[in-house]
Amino acid sequence: MEAAEVHKLDIDNPIIAHLERCQGWLTEALDTDTYTWEHVVREVLAGKAQLWPGKNCAIVTTDEIYPSGERVLQTWLAGGDMAEILQMAPGIEALARLRGCTASLIEGRKGWIKTMKPHGYDLWSVTLRKAL
Repeated sequence: MEAAEVHKLDIDNPIIAHLERCQGWLTEALDTDTYTWEHVVREVLAGKAQLWPGKNCAIVTTDEIYPSGERVLQTWLAGGDMAEILQMAPGIEALARLRGCTASLIEGRKGWIKTMKPHGYDLWSVTLRKAL
């Protein structure tokens, strides 16, 4: 979604300013085979995803609720300054616990394994994909 289109949605919404400022970091990390920038904007503005803007980075999360009732924080998009992302993570995790989340999951590329291991994250699953 272009900046001009975002403004048409609700120019008084402060989240739009954060989306515009963070767009470069997030689109650089976005897997465009599965998500578009327009999808990210719509999910955040609809309250289905949470935008965590930093000074030089941004993170996008969702709360997923499994059929068992377990609620988990799912991080599916992050970009920008890695050190700042790592500094923001404990606060985001604390807020997730307040919302009833029992775990935090990061969906992303293999590089996240090495980056997040020192912060208490372990490899939990592997996703394999085949184009049809």
